[in-house]
Amino acid sequence: MLEGFRAAQAEVDAGRYRRVVIPQEMSPSYIYALYANGYDPHSYLTQGGSVVDPSGPFFPAPGPLQFRPYEVRVVDWRTEPRLPEVLYVLEASNRLPPGLEVVKVVKVVKGVGGRDRLQLVAAPGG
Repeated sequence: MLEGFRAAQAEVDAGRYRRVVIPQEMSPSYIYALYANGYDPHSYLTQGGSVVDPSGPFFPAPGPLQFRPYEVRVVDWRTEPRLPEVLYVLEASNRLPPGLEVVKVVKVVKGVGGRDRLQLVAAPGG
């Protein structure tokens, strides 16, 4: 899992993407994004930190969250704009969500047991 978020950050650092979206169903994994990249705690907190909204779809978990370049939010795959600047982090074991037919698989990251763990996907042109 850590390697997946390091790979996502490397894509951003290389200038290929500007944002990394972690969909709601993957929301607990934002912690790996913070840890894997040594995210500065002060920067994280000044951008809002871990906000818990009892009326939101993430409750009881924190969310939605935004800490540059990451966004943890609800993604409606049918209406989500296919922006080439956005990289999505998805579970590799799951099929691509409905409405996400046309994507480019940027990288598939193996887990500890050698199985595919995460996939980084983007709109073509990204």
